[in-house]
Amino acid sequence: MDALRQIFQNLLDRFMQMPVARRMTVLVVFVGMVAGGVFFSMMEKTGGDGVLFSNLSPGDSMAIQGRLNRLGVPYHLSKKGSVIRVPSGQVYALRMELADEGLPRHHGAGFDLFNHPSLATTDFVQRVQYLEALQTELDRTIEEMTPIALARVSIVLPRRTVFLREPDQSHASVLVRLKPGMTLEHPQVNGIVHLVANAVPGLSASRVTVVDTEGQILNRKRRGLVPGELTEAQLSYQREVEQSVQHQLQSMLDKVLGPDQSVVRVSAELNFRQVEKSSRTWDPNGRVLKDREQIREKSTGSRILPIGVPGVLSNMPGANGKVASPPMGPKNTAETRYSKKKQIAHYHVSHTDQHVTEPVGNLRRISVSVLVNAVPVTIQSKTGPKTVMQPRDPKEIRDFTRIVQNAIGFDSARGDQVVVLSVPFSGTSAPSPKNIDQSFQEKLAPFVPLLEIFLGGLLLVIFSLLVLRPLLKAMVQWKPEVSPMQPAEGPPLGKAEVAETVRSSRDEVARMTQEDPGQAAIVVRSWLKEK
Repeated sequence: MDALRQIFQNLLDRFMQMPVARRMTVLVVFVGMVAGGVFFSMMEKTGGDGVLFSNLSPGDSMAIQGRLNRLGVPYHLSKKGSVIRVPSGQVYALRMELADEGLPRHHGAGFDLFNHPSLATTDFVQRVQYLEALQTELDRTIEEMTPIALARVSIVLPRRTVFLREPDQSHASVLVRLKPGMTLEHPQVNGIVHLVANAVPGLSASRVTVVDTEGQILNRKRRGLVPGELTEAQLSYQREVEQSVQHQLQSMLDKVLGPDQSVVRVSAELNFRQVEKSSRTWDPNGRVLKDREQIREKSTGSRILPIGVPGVLSNMPGANGKVASPPMGPKNTAETRYSKKKQIAHYHVSHTDQHVTEPVGNLRRISVSVLVNAVPVTIQSKTGPKTVMQPRDPKEIRDFTRIVQNAIGFDSARGDQVVVLSVPFSGTSAPSPKNIDQSFQEKLAPFVPLLEIFLGGLLLVIFSLLVLRPLLKAMVQWKPEVSPMQPAEGPPLGKAEVAETVRSSRDEVARMTQEDPGQAAIVVRSWLKEK
């Protein structure tokens, strides 16, 4: 303790003997080091980096990086990408959000498991490992599809037996978790079914079941259509039409308003009736002679004219069974003439036959709804300028409505509808100083470790040069100050001894001045104070 007390006393004496400027420099450096330590400790608590996930596979690491880029979250990679670090204040929120999307997937090794075979592995263990590896590979393959966030494949292989009359069949089930806002189309479900069926020996597509996380069987066969019900192809075509119009409108508004500043929804009603019409039109003014028929009769000369009562009685047989001949009248001696003329003409009348088949799937009616984000406006309040979100000008909304109507081919007679509204979007607010500071901290966060190292090293160098070096030198060279002109206690010295003492003191002062000018200045200053 005495030694430490002596060292501390020496340091304190040395500090008090320093010039005022140097003492102020030492104090400023010491206070700066303390303030820097407090500052970086606070940043470590509030804005430091925390480990989001570790021991990630390359596929999971790439998927998580893509999601963080879309969210605009800064991150750092370490250990060849297997460790991802994010701001510590966002670690738990990001873990929950990524877990909702099935990240990380925590897959097994797949067929990489067999890269290191073992002689002690039994046949049963190898079969279990093969089945697990096959399921893992199918999980990874199915999760490559865009709408799927997570997939789990379970396969049941038949037990080997010598009885082949009724062999067991392989079965498989696939559980899929879809990404928010996305659905699986019927062709994609069929693709999953055939992918699993062709990857497993002895498995047919009819023995594969695809289920989502809500318990709905996605590959269930539909019953017969109700009369008038739309088919799967018709529904798919209707969705394609709606998505095409929606994409065109969304891309146009993004060019004007910017990304994520508008939302477009389209509902199209299509006509899937199959109509065929046949008609024939006659033109009475257009005719062509087809054929003509003429009949002429002419009779010349005398003839005997029959007389008697006309009727049935004159032609009935009498008692002898014979029909009495009709009485003939006297011959007409005058000349008899007979003439007959008849003419018939047939014409082709022109006509037009029409057979019309109306197109299927034409647009019957379309409805469009557009939401436009509000604009930030700065207003004066009691606490000062404040930025709030206000709806857009009505004239601007009318212009957007007219633009959307022209883009979709609006037809009021068809019953089309277009609605454009300006509302503040959820999750978007006017920029505030707090948000600006937070964004600045997020931008500065990647450079904080480098700044800590640089500033810490700089402060250490300054402290060493200005404080430690002089103090250490003073500890080595420090001696009690004795005035060279003060005679030592004892008998009085002679003239020769005094001259020798003065000469040695002068040499000592010269040597001290050359070795340590600062120390020499302190000694001279002390002499002046004593005088």
